[in-house]
Amino acid sequence: MSYAKLTREQIAQRIAHDIPEGAYVNLGIGMPTLVANHLPKDREIFLHSENGILGMGPAPAPGLEDPDLINAGKEPVTLLTGGAYFHHTDSFAMMRGGHLDICVLGAFQVSAAGDIANWHTGAKDAIPAVGGAMDLAVEFTSMSKTYSMPGWRIGFAVGNERIIAALGRVKSYLDYGAFTPIQVAATAAINGPDDCIREMRATYRRRRDVLVESFGRAGWEVPAPRASMFAWAPIPEPFQVLGSVEFAKLLVEKAEVAVSPGTGFGERGEGFVRFDHVHVGGLEA
Repeated sequence: MSYAKLTREQIAQRIAHDIPEGAYVNLGIGMPTLVANHLPKDREIFLHSENGILGMGPAPAPGLEDPDLINAGKEPVTLLTGGAYFHHTDSFAMMRGGHLDICVLGAFQVSAAGDIANWHTGAKDAIPAVGGAMDLAVEFTSMSKTYSMPGWRIGFAVGNERIIAALGRVKSYLDYGAFTPIQVAATAAINGPDDCIREMRATYRRRRDVLVESFGRAGWEVPAPRASMFAWAPIPEPFQVLGSVEFAKLLVEKAEVAVSPGTGFGERGEGFVRFDHVHVGGLEA
């Protein structure tokens, strides 16, 4: 007996046919998102996307895409009447709290027992990239930028419990931890109000705007960074032959302006210099 291989659309259509009336369904990234296009029109089914949508509809017609309305796979979708948006933390609470009826996942392989291999993209050195990565990987976060603590060498790690425990054991052999008052200050920053973060962002935004606008008036077009305290400026065409290191030296010698040469951050940084917005003075409007 031979079996004909189903297309992606046929697989999605088969799954959609099995979803019952009134079900709350999460569609995973990738092929599962196609299910939204094949749901029976005589059934009321509520589609959920982990980036914070409930009541998601099928893909929009060409030309009607809304760039602000996308699923977790960054694909344009529609919103049905009565649909809602919410924070992704609330979305994951729905998933992990058992408030959904069905979750449609993509799988690389499925065993006879129904076990699925779906938690790795196959990319070299890539961490797990499908829902559940928090249970499998570890994320490190520094306090340096968010709370103005550069040089304090303080941060935190979250994720897989066993890995975190192993990290704590290794750290106990290597050092005694950061100076206690620094740890107390970092804890207070995390648990305290975040008004200071909003104020800091506003300050950096003002400085960014002053830099970008004033450089533009001088004929040096610098892209406005959307989420950074640094601006990456392409070297003006007449000076590109110098490279980022020699151009940075020239700025110091001729204009008494210190910048970071882009090549110091890797080969792709060549052709740029980096300005920062962290120093007060001429950058404040």
